[in-house]
Amino acid sequence: MSAPRPGPQLTPAQAAAVAASGDVLVAAGAGSGKTTVLVERVVRALVERGVGAEQLLAITYTERAAGELVHRVRARLRELDRTDLVRQVEDAQVSTIHGFCNALLRRHALEAGIAPGFEVLDQLRASLLLEEALDAAIEGIGAAEPELLDTVAWCGLDAFRATVAAAFALVRGGDAGVLDAAGEDVEADLAEPLAA
Repeated sequence: MSAPRPGPQLTPAQAAAVAASGDVLVAAGAGSGKTTVLVERVVRALVERGVGAEQLLAITYTERAAGELVHRVRARLRELDRTDLVRQVEDAQVSTIHGFCNALLRRHALEAGIAPGFEVLDQLRASLLLEEALDAAIEGIGAAEPELLDTVAWCGLDAFRATVAAAFALVRGGDAGVLDAAGEDVEADLAEPLAA
């Protein structure tokens, strides 16, 4: 099968990433051409190597980026007059890591030991559950460890809640964007001593 017609102009680093064999992690800053590299890798896998779209897995950071990747792969395949492959792109797994894990767990819920009807929390519901858990924990402090009430009183309830929420976000590796009572980014304050 012939090679795809020339596509976008690639830098040497991009061309090397496109041509690399095997599994590849493409990690670079915004505007560096990650999507262009991924599009060319997917198109070459489909066109040159005859890989079935159902065998492809592309993990992106956001749903928007996943949609953009699929859109651009389709456009490139149309450009190459490969409309037969355009329809198959739907079979590729292109999503965020959360979307991929959700789909995987849905297919294998019982084997994973979870209820088949599980729900993935959205950010708002997760934040509400965290607030409820913090409220319950703070209420229980007085009975379990009365000396911690002095710490809560010293910090102020809002600052204490924000600090605990920010620490939780750091531990779980997320970016909760937690702000203290004055609107300052608590997570940034906590990350500074950790980096030292």
